[in-house]
Amino acid sequence: MTLEEIDNQLVNGFHDAVIIESRHSYEDATMNLVVDILIELPKTAPKDANRYRRAELLFAGVALCTIDIPDPASAFPHPGGIWFKFERLGGGVWPSTVIDRLEPNLLMYSLFILDWHSSIHIAATDVQFRWSGVSP
Repeated sequence: MTLEEIDNQLVNGFHDAVIIESRHSYEDATMNLVVDILIELPKTAPKDANRYRRAELLFAGVALCTIDIPDPASAFPHPGGIWFKFERLGGGVWPSTVIDRLEPNLLMYSLFILDWHSSIHIAATDVQFRWSGVSP
């Protein structure tokens, strides 16, 4: 599966999705992101604020994961979930000498962290999505 396919299956896609936790296992070559997904926009009163549901993004076959240094003027020192948007990894993020060593058919994404003005970059063989039983 791809992030684009998952995004298309969600009611609001990854719009206003928030990363709550990340776990990267180098031994298992996996990366799990616990995320809160916007499932309903407010319809009436402010008390009916945006509704989120907890889920996991499960990256398998992780060959490489890097995190850019946050912009010093950003909100990075403050705890809390971080809003993100994704795109396919662009050229120039990793040196060609690194890209050339990776398997040719990897899914390569940049998750732009809005709160940090920087990105998390992931190269993996697959990504899966599952809803969690935990409410945010």
